[in-house]
Amino acid sequence: LTLQWKVFSPADWTARGAASLQADAARWTEVRAREVTILRTEVLYREAQRAAAQLAAARKSEQAAAANRAVFARRVEEGVLTRADLLQAEAELSSSVAGRVEAERREEQARRDLGVYLGRSERMLPVLADTLLLEPPRGTPDTGAAPYDPRLRADLRALSRARDAAGADSKRAGRTYLPEIAVFGAYGVHAAEAFQRDGDNWTVGVGLKWNLFSGFGRSNDRKRAAAARTMAETRYDQALREARAELDAALSAVASADRAVEATVAAEQAATAGAELMRRRFEEGLATASEVLQSEYRRADAKSMAIDAQAGRHMAEARLRFVTTLHTEENDR
Repeated sequence: LTLQWKVFSPADWTARGAASLQADAARWTEVRAREVTILRTEVLYREAQRAAAQLAAARKSEQAAAANRAVFARRVEEGVLTRADLLQAEAELSSSVAGRVEAERREEQARRDLGVYLGRSERMLPVLADTLLLEPPRGTPDTGAAPYDPRLRADLRALSRARDAAGADSKRAGRTYLPEIAVFGAYGVHAAEAFQRDGDNWTVGVGLKWNLFSGFGRSNDRKRAAAARTMAETRYDQALREARAELDAALSAVASADRAVEATVAAEQAATAGAELMRRRFEEGLATASEVLQSEYRRADAKSMAIDAQAGRHMAEARLRFVTTLHTEENDR
């Protein structure tokens, strides 16, 4: 029976620390992957909301075009409008029908994309819990009272642990030049014939192992570990610079989205009021058929732009939350 225990091995001890850091880096990578999944889910949900709102707007536009066509047909029979005006209304109605069909396709595709991402079958389309409301801008969201420190983000924490692990591995490669110490013991029983015991012996001691030359294997390993450490440090520094720049970009995107919402909501309200006024003027004989159709087109276009701006603001806010999601020591525990 022989027993050997390595009680002192600088390289092995350092390798254990490097492995622990690598495991920590993998855990933070998992946290960031979960945050990416949440962001992607919200973006797909907002896309589905936008498609649903665009479909609702397309249906209203089709209804308005159908109403205009009916009014124009009656006015043609009364001799107020010409056949050309009716054909123009019919063309507008056909365009609205085509737009509604395309909006239905996009809405179904958006819900299908969301359902597939959530792990559902393509035949099981999710039903949205709410709608995309046209609201005035709310201003830039508060990123928190604490200063923004990108080093507390999960992805930066993962890269930081990977950098430290690479540094530990570089130390391990250097410590392979150091000797190792082990204790050992051996116990033996011997006999001339089976089932007979003539005697036994035992041995205990301390051994020193020192590999003086490894055929340049250790030097090559040390160079490889040093290069890996340099690459890990470079990746971390680059990611840190990009994270700082991402905050400015995310804040700018939210501010731009707010301005777009403010402009498009005001334009949509003005276009709606203009279309209603133009319809009343047409009924009083003060506006032409072409002016009515143009006002309806402007209202539908302004509505579509306002919907896109609202969805864009929600996505910009989601991106800002993703960029500024930090993990302090308290919430880590």
